[in-house]
Amino acid sequence: MKWFISYLIVFCVVVNFCLVSCNQQGKSNESSTELELKRKELELREKELELKEREFNRSQQTVNYSNNSQSKERNLSELYNEVKSGVYIIYASNDYSVSQGSAFVVDDYGLAISNYHVFEGADNYIAVNHLNQNFMITDIYEYDKENDYVIFRIGESIGLDFLDIASKKLAVGDKCFTIGTPRGMSFTLSEGIVSGYRDNNSLVQTTTNITHGSSGGPLMNREGKVIGITTSTLGEGNLNFAVNIKKLPLSKYLGKQPFVSSGQQNDVSHSELKYFVQRYYEILTDKDFNSLYTMYAPTLRRYYSKYDISVSQVVQIARDYNDIFNIRKASHYVRWDTFDSDKVGDYYVVDFILDLKLDRYDRNKASNFVSHIIMVLDGSKRIVSIYEDIINKY
Repeated sequence: MKWFISYLIVFCVVVNFCLVSCNQQGKSNESSTELELKRKELELREKELELKEREFNRSQQTVNYSNNSQSKERNLSELYNEVKSGVYIIYASNDYSVSQGSAFVVDDYGLAISNYHVFEGADNYIAVNHLNQNFMITDIYEYDKENDYVIFRIGESIGLDFLDIASKKLAVGDKCFTIGTPRGMSFTLSEGIVSGYRDNNSLVQTTTNITHGSSGGPLMNREGKVIGITTSTLGEGNLNFAVNIKKLPLSKYLGKQPFVSSGQQNDVSHSELKYFVQRYYEILTDKDFNSLYTMYAPTLRRYYSKYDISVSQVVQIARDYNDIFNIRKASHYVRWDTFDSDKVGDYYVVDFILDLKLDRYDRNKASNFVSHIIMVLDGSKRIVSIYEDIINKY
């Protein structure tokens, strides 16, 4: 009996011990499972934070890109004040009318661009800047009637303000603007967008307003760089057009200093230049056409309204002058107090006021002319260019 009781006690102790051990092991297993779950939850949260950080960084990059893109689109008022000094009003005239257009300079040597139709039919041209300063058109290098452009040179100065040519094509919908003189309202700012490209990209279609007097002005992007030459409008539906600047052969002329020649000549003095001019007009007045040949270079860049003309053609024009205009005699008088000279490269530029008095058969026509003459001579004292601006006639 005692043996049985002892056995029962031992059995109870063992069972209790087993129960306690199992309970502790269960709690231990439960604690390990809970820790594992928490660890995985932390890992998930870390991954979630990484994803959110990446998304935030991408959004910041997009904002920065957008800001950088917009930074090129400069304030229009600031742009206008910066680029208007490179824009000019063109006055073109003949014996019957005076027309008006626009132009712009594209290098610091005065290389300029306008529409052909602004110059068409005119004998005299003058360019006026935003400060109301007048500049002569000294050379016409190239023109294209079909594509409506003319490439020429303004003045004899170096260091003129000029506009840059855009290197990239604007997309349809991109903003643009122009400065011109519509209806005589000088240096008017007009804004719009590029609304298309026509005629195999030779024309830029735009909503920027273009009307009479705007022709020949610059169409610019929002960086102030030229993308076209404002040229025409259909007059309805805001359909305006500019010649694509990329269609012009500007590389032949950009950045090239005018009046450069080879060979060295001794400097010609101011008094020698005065004597040459005096002698030139004496020859014209006396109709000494044989001597007149010696006064010109073999080919003249310009002879009044004509360009790239041979000396024989020039002398023939002088021979025919009196007959064409019904003149008995023409007399020339230089106002020597206005005479000025300057050396530009290997060439000499003289300018002065000239009085021309005509003895006409028809006394109802003007017989007295006051002109501003600019003459360019080479180192051998031969005329390579001569042109005039008629100041007054009566």
